[in-house]
Amino acid sequence: MSDGVHELIGDVDVITETLIVDGRTLKVLGINQGVLWFTFGGMCDQSLGAADYLALAVRYHTLLLSNIPVMTLEQRNEAKRFATLIDILYEHNVKFVCNAAAVPKALYPSGNVALEFTRTASRLRKMYTAQYLTRTQVA
Repeated sequence: MSDGVHELIGDVDVITETLIVDGRTLKVLGINQGVLWFTFGGMCDQSLGAADYLALAVRYHTLLLSNIPVMTLEQRNEAKRFATLIDILYEHNVKFVCNAAAVPKALYPSGNVALEFTRTASRLRKMYTAQYLTRTQVA
């Protein structure tokens, strides 16, 4: 994903972006001209919530997310955070580019949040349509 990211956002350095929400500090892989690049772990392994994701969605028009794994039952918290992230990005028309270990519907195949993850998979598919990509970001 690294080569494609550099084509999309230009030369970027690894920096740390500090969010004002709850004083959390998030390490990003790159940032340039309204585009923000994180790893899945950076966004979903730590205790972040809707307010944190909303702070990003209103400031950046595009989010890149690397290394999305197929999530197991033990990763239900990460799966919930990922679903919350996608909901916020979708509702604010933020462009989303990612690389993942599987197609959307197979990212969380079983477990206690698998049913609600169906909506996440549906939103991910919609986020790659021309109709979605031409929407104006909601701040």
